[in-house]
Amino acid sequence: MSIELLLYLAGSVNRLLALLYISGSVVAVAGLIGTIISRFEKYEEGYKFWEKSLAISVSILVTACLIPESKTIYMIAGASYSKEALQSETAVKIKKLIDGKLDEALAAMEKK
Repeated sequence: MSIELLLYLAGSVNRLLALLYISGSVVAVAGLIGTIISRFEKYEEGYKFWEKSLAISVSILVTACLIPESKTIYMIAGASYSKEALQSETAVKIKKLIDGKLDEALAAMEKK
């Protein structure tokens, strides 16, 4: 996944989560109100409405819980970019140079 897409998702995920939590809560409240009304009117379809609205609200809230927060997406983007940077040709050369210098320093310390 590209870094640009991850940064875009991180910027918009908070609004999406808020929308999902609100819509799940609204559906649950509507189902509860429908159930209360159906008990007074002995309306059997109210129970079916309650079951459907409960299933929909639970699925919306579970979906909202599965979407990571923006901080997590930023960490994923940083880890992805860091991995690419460490595997670059320049980073490999720098690592070899540092390892060589450390080996020389250790050899010089052992001679003393």
